Amino acid sequence: MAKNKKKKKPQPPSLKRDYEVTKTYFDKFSEVARKTLQLMNLDPALYNKFTKKQKIEMMRAKFAAPHFEAKPGHEVPRHYIKFIQKESTEYMEHIKIGDPSLGLSYYDYLTMGSQFGNFINAKCNEKQNCEQAELYRIISEHVQIYEDFGDNSLIMPYFRYLRHILGHLSQFNYRMYGFELDWKETKTRFMLAVFIQITAIECEKRNFIFKDKKRPAFRLLMANFMKPEVTYIDTPYHKVFKNNTSNKFLQIYIQSHALLRMKERLDTLNLNERNILLISSVVLNDVIKLETGRSAFEMHDSNQNIIAYLPFVVQDDCVIILTVLPVTNPTTPIGKKLCETLKATKEELEICGMDKLSYFLLTDFDKIPRLKHAIELNNLTYLTELQSIIQPLENIQRTKGISASIFQTEYSNADVLSEIEGKY
Repeated sequence: MAKNKKKKKPQPPSLKRDYEVTKTYFDKFSEVARKTLQLMNLDPALYNKFTKKQKIEMMRAKFAAPHFEAKPGHEVPRHYIKFIQKESTEYMEHIKIGDPSLGLSYYDYLTMGSQFGNFINAKCNEKQNCEQAELYRIISEHVQIYEDFGDNSLIMPYFRYLRHILGHLSQFNYRMYGFELDWKETKTRFMLAVFIQITAIECEKRNFIFKDKKRPAFRLLMANFMKPEVTYIDTPYHKVFKNNTSNKFLQIYIQSHALLRMKERLDTLNLNERNILLISSVVLNDVIKLETGRSAFEMHDSNQNIIAYLPFVVQDDCVIILTVLPVTNPTTPIGKKLCETLKATKEELEICGMDKLSYFLLTDFDKIPRLKHAIELNNLTYLTELQSIIQPLENIQRTKGISASIFQTEYSNADVLSEIEGKY
């Protein structure tokens, strides 16, 4: 009688090729693991306490570099995904994480350093005891501090860089782009990777009536950053209406016209910088009164210097930003004093180009003493010290010549303007 044979359990296909650890990879992983311990303020020699078998085990749980995809249900142009992936790869390969003297790139950290840390965490959470239980516990405590995706996370600068890149693609009158994180297996190999899912938030449009005309405006918001929540920008009643004690909030909208004026007048700032300064200004800054009686937010740069004013009206519990006024506009507190000092009109300042920030960066005020004195007297020298990587599109040579004509001549300003109009 034939003996009963025990049935063998079906075995998964061999993954030896995917999990094979070469000597080159072994040495590279060990180098990165030691540097990762240093990043976490631990002794790199702790890595030597693991056996070779344990080291190979942690190397087989391979991590891939971050993958990018559009979040399901969100419309993100494919070339945007490719652009972000390219920028991400260049950042990871060339920027060092933590102390630059360690020479550890974000790419190596995200593919091997995080792999090492997550393996330690997983082992520490296992209930079974082992000889190195205390070693796992010590390292795991630091991993939880530096890899929790919080403010202390070692890769937070990388995520902030991604937000910066997405900021250059976001427009308040179209879409705002953000991202969420998800851990998944890759499609081509048995590896884990963090999938950065790009989200596209359609900006909320609303029509308002101003001066008997229908005007479209878009609600200010901040796209999501590593989480699904979108932050809409509101302001409390008492900030706009000083004597009001209501706890209600006003939604904030901005006209397309104001966005266009912001691009023209704050021409030393890129799109992302304009978006950030706009939001921070309406959230943090006080409301002032213009010479016309209209209320306005002060728009500040990163050093809290005034670079523009944002006049607005209130309708249906909403603040609608109408336009962007340069600091030289005579209806603003700064512009009024400047015009009085120079005895100049709004038109004269505009024809010089002084309604644009680039004017103050590219004009040699030493050659126009009268104008230099007025800038210093009104504490506007900070405008000449702004940093910019934008190349202004306007004809700077022309505006500099006009400035010299207006502020260094024996003729009246009106005569100079008449002559300029004849030439141009």
